[in-house]
Amino acid sequence: MVRLQAVPEILKILIVSTPRTGNTWLQHLLAAAYDLPMIDFVRPQTWEEVDREYFESGWVGKYHWRPQSETLQWALDRNVLLVTMVRHPADVLVSLYHYVNNLAERVAIDPEAVRFLFSSSKRSSNLAAIPWTEGLEGYVRTKFFFSLNFSIGWLQSGLSYGVRYEDLWHCPINTLGALTDHIRPIPLQSIEEAVERCKIETLRHDAGEGGIFFRSGGVGTWKSSLPASIVELFREVPPYPLQFKWLGYDLSIGDNVAGIDKSACAEINTSSRWLHERGLASNSLIEKIYRDFRATNQHCCASHLDVSTSNQFYSWLNASADDDPNCGAMIPMITNVAAWLYRARPDLQKKFPDLYGCDRAAFSHWFVEYALLDHPELDWMFVARVCESWLQGPAPSFSPVHSPRKEPLLSI
Repeated sequence: MVRLQAVPEILKILIVSTPRTGNTWLQHLLAAAYDLPMIDFVRPQTWEEVDREYFESGWVGKYHWRPQSETLQWALDRNVLLVTMVRHPADVLVSLYHYVNNLAERVAIDPEAVRFLFSSSKRSSNLAAIPWTEGLEGYVRTKFFFSLNFSIGWLQSGLSYGVRYEDLWHCPINTLGALTDHIRPIPLQSIEEAVERCKIETLRHDAGEGGIFFRSGGVGTWKSSLPASIVELFREVPPYPLQFKWLGYDLSIGDNVAGIDKSACAEINTSSRWLHERGLASNSLIEKIYRDFRATNQHCCASHLDVSTSNQFYSWLNASADDDPNCGAMIPMITNVAAWLYRARPDLQKKFPDLYGCDRAAFSHWFVEYALLDHPELDWMFVARVCESWLQGPAPSFSPVHSPRKEPLLSI
């Protein structure tokens, strides 16, 4: 377990968050407030390059990647202060959609997001309603929750300050002032000047041809932009309801939801329906796991899955791993299906040798991001359960800045 370091003499600030949550805006604000250069990180292998160029100087960086033990340790060893942005997830989706459709051919973007969200070669209008597509729904059902888990994971680490985009939008001076009071207090005039210099229209103008990167921003644009069926997915499909609640957001949009045709929203799979539709014969991976399950549950002796047995098997798959010495008490949970994959794959054992210890969080991120890609016969519900396990414990408290815990929740 690690403890927070004292504020360093040379300020090194790393913004670690879900993409499209206002990270670039906050980076500009902090750089202007403290008169620091801005740098961007792409992947963990860039740390050595950063050390060579910036080891003895201050900077403000941003990093769109999941929290990993080596990243956290690198930051702690170099007295890097971590800041995490959160934003209404539905607004994040709107921003990401326009970002992909406006910039996919000009900048490097997650190829999975492009595959699901890119709709045409034409620039999308920031004000136009987003059309429903199979790609948009597929992205929400199978991918978007993983991106939201970036900010959740960093806040759960107990090592990162938290800032809410909406607070920064409505009260930029007070919110930036509260954050700088935590980091290193500066005069009110410096905060006011930084806010003035970093207005969206100013950043867009100063960026020239790159001004398209800075959209109009705003709060609540999802209410008029997202298809009703996508909003309904956020309401009903795990892990979104718990993610929204933990982050402090809801989906209250008044009369905008009147007349939603819920038949347009695909039915959420239940455990027995899922197993019945796929069947053991058509799913060799689940059949193998089921044989192991039967070996340790002798009373389940039926030659096929009836409803009661399928529910029991499903519950076992998504329960805390039988051999987890912490019995599911540590965040995040390693489920039986995840542990089974781990035992079946030497490559995972080599990459994450301490599954229930210091590699727990890193393996969880692997499972959420790659399990369905490596094993398409699995269902999204297994990943959703693991995402929900990240939401145990107290939610962040923004007043208006969330302070790191004195005793971080996650070990590294």
